[in-house]
Amino acid sequence: MVKRVHKKLILISSVVFLMGIFSCLPVATGYGTTIGTAETISMGVEVDTLDQNNNSAWYKISCSDRQTLTVIVVTIGPNFDLVLYNPSQSQVASSSISGPTETLSYDCSSNGYYYIEVVRGLALGDILFTMTTTLTSRIPGFEILYVFFGIVVLLGIAIYYKNKNRTYIEN
Repeated sequence: MVKRVHKKLILISSVVFLMGIFSCLPVATGYGTTIGTAETISMGVEVDTLDQNNNSAWYKISCSDRQTLTVIVVTIGPNFDLVLYNPSQSQVASSSISGPTETLSYDCSSNGYYYIEVVRGLALGDILFTMTTTLTSRIPGFEILYVFFGIVVLLGIAIYYKNKNRTYIEN
């Protein structure tokens, strides 16, 4: 029979493990219609529809010095343009390739929110698009630590139960 202490350890390690998994999932959001109402996002995939009454969709993402922000926007329909603004809201990069995919990569030079504007072309009507954002740096994010500690705790529990009834030879 499993003792009560071991049940608590399993419960705590499961919670830590699930926190790690769920912290990696993107949160469903909308978009802002101006730089002042930009929707805060994190790394991941955003699937959104640019309403026919809006000329652009605005997002903001936190980027630190020495991180590289990469944004990829894909649409089945008409062409989009992609513009990136720094924390002081000055344009620092753009992509206006003709075609269904726009890609933008920028080395963040200061800490703060960087603003992403997905600009409608000449198309009419609602437009469905997918935006993927990634941040890369030399320091992994804290999300990986939750997963790592959860796995270590689960391995510790497994080793403990495997060796629980083992007899040891004493000198």
